[in-house]
Amino acid sequence: MKKLKIFLLFSVISTICLAQDKPNVILFMADDVGHECFGAYGSKQYKTPVLDELASTGIKFNHAYSQPLCTPSRVKIMTGKSNAYNYWDFGILSREEKTIGHVMKEAGYNTCIAGKWQLYGRTSNENLPVKGALPEDCGFDESYMWQVNSKELRYWGAKYEFNGKKITYPKDVYGPDKINDKVLDFITRKKDEPFFIYYPMIMAHSPFPVTPFSKDMNSKDNQKNFEDMIFYMDHLVGRIVKKLDELDVRDNTVIIFTTDNGTHKLLKSKLGDRMVKGAKGKTIDYGIHAPLIVNWQKEIKKPIVNDDIIELQDFLPTVADLGGGKFPVSENQHGISFAPILQSKPYQGREAMYMYYNPRPYEKGKKTEAKIFAQDKVWKLYSDGTLYNKEKDILEVKPITNDTKQSAAARAKLQKVLDAMPSKSLVINPDWVE
Repeated sequence: MKKLKIFLLFSVISTICLAQDKPNVILFMADDVGHECFGAYGSKQYKTPVLDELASTGIKFNHAYSQPLCTPSRVKIMTGKSNAYNYWDFGILSREEKTIGHVMKEAGYNTCIAGKWQLYGRTSNENLPVKGALPEDCGFDESYMWQVNSKELRYWGAKYEFNGKKITYPKDVYGPDKINDKVLDFITRKKDEPFFIYYPMIMAHSPFPVTPFSKDMNSKDNQKNFEDMIFYMDHLVGRIVKKLDELDVRDNTVIIFTTDNGTHKLLKSKLGDRMVKGAKGKTIDYGIHAPLIVNWQKEIKKPIVNDDIIELQDFLPTVADLGGGKFPVSENQHGISFAPILQSKPYQGREAMYMYYNPRPYEKGKKTEAKIFAQDKVWKLYSDGTLYNKEKDILEVKPITNDTKQSAAARAKLQKVLDAMPSKSLVINPDWVE
């Protein structure tokens, strides 16, 4: 009996130690903000002191890419799959998909999602042969969301859904603060156990109202208000970092920050000697080039600038690696874990990436055609054969018409990437397209 008690005690202690050894993970994904809006990436126009500090004491990735638009990116990051394999229509994530939430919950994590959902579906595509998913369908213990099954106000006087309960705030209450408060509360309650938080932030999508920090609370200037929103978004990240420090869990918490697509087309941002016009919804670099900053005090001891190609489907295998979870490997999964980069271990990344993009294949009146391309750090080849040197032609206005030896080699290399992946969606049924 004595030996049995000792064994049981040892087992409990071992379990506790293993749980404490798992890093906490917080994955931020801001809404409609390109890489040109961050000081860490060279901007002097926007104030992002918290994120700049995280970058200067962590890893800044120079070649991270999102999809060009909201839902395509959300489906991709949640499932670790290219849109060619599981994208049905705008606003929909199939309930059949195994998500990042499922993976981390199965790995023993307390799971929370907070921010923007947009994956349950809408009336314009309610007849599709697939049903959208709710947060509770996707492995999250707790959810604090905007736009679950309706699209209401998101900022002042916001309407949210917290764990399935609808919440309406007065017009003088800034909604993003309330969602951030829920994240802080979750961290406080779960600080002694491993936690995973996916925070698809509400900011800084249009409309562009003032923030609690705006000097002119009556401003209608979209550009100025957007700049204020970026600063306030950074402030919200800072509140979470501060809480991690206060609770003494910062050291073993992996903080990951990225965005879902480029900046709104109404906005202009100066980056070095360039004036960048927002390219949300476009496949040019300014529509898909995302910031990616990772900070983990326990493992990342000095600042690193990384030039590997990272895309949103890589996040699921990465956090699974970090948390000891099982990445759902199949022929449809092409994400590559970049956890080795965070742990200073050997890493074999990709030389080029493939992207399938068709945001509204079914939606009435807004049906879109697919754009498919492969790109490396210099060249981009579309499936129709159009080739660009995106390093010299970032806006893609001068396709290569007469190949040089260099461009021909790039074309051949990228064509192999395209040939290895689908040339059309594997879920779209022509009978459903009007």
